[in-house]
Amino acid sequence: MSKMEVKKLGDIEDLGIIEMGRGNVISKNDILSTPGNYPVYSSSSSNNGEIGRYGKYMFDDERITWSIDGGGKLFYRNNIKYSVTNVCGWLKVLDEKKIISKYLYYLLIDQWQKLNFNYSHKAHPSVIRNEYFVPIIDIKVQEEIVKILDSFTNLIDALNEELSLRQKQFEYYREKLLNSNESSKTEKLQYFAKIMNGKDYKHLGKGQIPLMGSGGIMGYVDSYLYNKKSVLLPRKGSIDKVYYIEEPFWTVDTLYWTKIDEKKIIPKFLYYILSSIHIENYALKGGIPSMTQSILNNIDVPYIDKSIQQSIVEKLDAFESLISSLKEEIALRQKQYEYYREKLLTFD
Repeated sequence: MSKMEVKKLGDIEDLGIIEMGRGNVISKNDILSTPGNYPVYSSSSSNNGEIGRYGKYMFDDERITWSIDGGGKLFYRNNIKYSVTNVCGWLKVLDEKKIISKYLYYLLIDQWQKLNFNYSHKAHPSVIRNEYFVPIIDIKVQEEIVKILDSFTNLIDALNEELSLRQKQFEYYREKLLNSNESSKTEKLQYFAKIMNGKDYKHLGKGQIPLMGSGGIMGYVDSYLYNKKSVLLPRKGSIDKVYYIEEPFWTVDTLYWTKIDEKKIIPKFLYYILSSIHIENYALKGGIPSMTQSILNNIDVPYIDKSIQQSIVEKLDAFESLISSLKEEIALRQKQYEYYREKLLTFD
């Protein structure tokens, strides 16, 4: 490839090709006092940068926005009416004959992956002018790059929509199946399982046994606390998650594990029951969220025939398998997209 001109982002702003700025102060009270359906974007890097919906809007055009305080993550905005707060930056392409907005977005987000913005090194417009670099390439080449990368992002968006739909279906049918035996009696959780405390793990060596905490797998060790099917329940920390495990494991003290009486209940059925009841609602209030054994022991669990339990498990397992496959497909396509974005936007 022949040598090309590369300019700093600030240079192309000085040339009048782009314009950058910050949003306005929009408080939570402003949003509450002027309700509406126009998104407000702020410093958040999650939820697509959105912090709420508003009755007014600032922009109705194509722009790139980014979080100033929240790590500098960039977002492409188009075909919507929206506002941005003062901790959110915006970039508007003024000369589309020189540079395409979507191409610039892909270029910047690729470079952003390698940069480090934080609460001391904030992504102010005056800062990012000198952090990002823009290769000046033929507009036709820009269009082709956008076309290729859009094909990946459109596929990922479609897969995410499919995943969201399947997750909603799973939750609906889980609720329906688990409450289809309303006339059946219930027993307390302690009737079906004995709740056990996790233990310290610092004396353990590295190995192949999953080390479980309230946030999931923390690492792998060389010993196990239990080697049968179990449901893991929160004690403190992340108290909204329930885990099911069939392999040998070790749990730390932020997570309970259970010895399940399989003559009375199928472990996977118990998992589906406990993961459906929003267990965080049972937590002690105030301070660090926590759960006691006495609270968990007294949760009501349906006592139904094991053949019905098995049928419910098989149906819900089929949904979980589909959801898992979709997540794997999304992860694969995301890696492909990032690979080709890197290849297409590296002009060495």
